[in-house]
Amino acid sequence: MQLFLHGQNTHTLEVTGQETVGQIKAHVQALEGLLVEDQVLLLAGCPLEDDASLATCGVTEHCTLEVAGRLLGGKVHGSLARAGKVRGQTPKVDKQEKKKKKTGRAKRRIQYNRRFVNVVPTFGKKKKKNDLSNTLFVNNLLHSNSRGLMGGGGGGGGGGGGGGGGGGGGGGGGGGGGGGGGGGGGRNKHKLLKL
Repeated sequence: MQLFLHGQNTHTLEVTGQETVGQIKAHVQALEGLLVEDQVLLLAGCPLEDDASLATCGVTEHCTLEVAGRLLGGKVHGSLARAGKVRGQTPKVDKQEKKKKKTGRAKRRIQYNRRFVNVVPTFGKKKKKNDLSNTLFVNNLLHSNSRGLMGGGGGGGGGGGGGGGGGGGGGGGGGGGGGGGGGGGGRNKHKLLKL
C-alpha cells in the first residue's frame, strides 16, 4: 500500500503494513537527515509508538503521516508517545435504558413522601437548602392565623394591659390596651418555627 510522508518535503512510500514505526523513522532519517530520536510520527494528530506496527496503528492505504521534530525543553510527566492513549484504553460501555422520570402530580407525591412521610431522624442540625424561605412561609402562616384565631386572646391581653396602665389615666389606659393587643400579635410574628 502507498503512504505519504509529510516532513520538510512530501515523500511517497510503498509499504506492506507490517513495518514498525521505528523502521519508518529510520527511512525518514535516510531521506531527510533528521535523527530518529528527534522525530515524532503523527497520524491524524496522534503520535505513534516506535515498536507498534503500521497496521495496529490504524494506518491504511493513502494515509498521510506527518513527521514532526521534537522541541527543546523538558517534559513534565510521561512521554509524548503515550499522548492520547487514555481514550483508546477506556472500555466502551453501551448505553443502558434509563427509567423514565416522573413528572407533575406523581413527582410532587414522591417529593412529599420523601420530605414529610419517610423522614429518618438524624443527629445534629440538618441545614436545609431553602431554610429561610420555609421559616418565612410558616411565619406568615402563623401570623395570619394569629390575627384570625387568636384575635380574642390578643384583645384579652390588651385588656390586661389597659388595666395595668389604668393608673396613668383613662386615655392612656385605652392606648395601652391597643398597644397590648398589637404586642400580642407581634409576639407571634417573631416566633420562628422550623419544619
